[in-house]
Amino acid sequence: MLREVEDTVVEFLERGANLEADILANLKAGLPADLRAALDGLIPPPPTASSSYAPPPPAAASNGMDAGAAMAYSYAPEAVAANQVASSMLEIRGAVTGVKAALDAIGGNADASKRAMLKVNLREARDLLARRLNEASPAAAEADGAVAAAVREASVLLEEVGGVMASL
Repeated sequence: MLREVEDTVVEFLERGANLEADILANLKAGLPADLRAALDGLIPPPPTASSSYAPPPPAAASNGMDAGAAMAYSYAPEAVAANQVASSMLEIRGAVTGVKAALDAIGGNADASKRAMLKVNLREARDLLARRLNEASPAAAEADGAVAAAVREASVLLEEVGGVMASL
């Protein structure tokens, strides 16, 4: 059992070292030569570069997944950009949903005592959506048509909220 624990720890350490090496390689790719050299002097090479330990082939996991089903991570610039686009889309859609819910709540409100609170909720939802739009990368909107469409929809919704807020 101790051997299995040791093999698992070594496997995780090697995965971490490989990820570190990939991240450093991607970071160094965008740096000038003098900064790359300074970075090489500050950060030692990952342990896998000098390690002579070769782990045994991974056995089937105890949770039923086979060893080949392990998730592969990529830190390539294209993969990072795609993840940022997806994250922006998710945040914008969530903020749009919040604004629409706040608008529906104000539109369906018949109780005057709840009006002030619903107005505050709408203002907060509007501000959150405006922040998400400001955080969204213009390059992502240009590169992906879905992001551009979401940004346009959110902008129209913000204008609609501005009109509703003025009438309240």
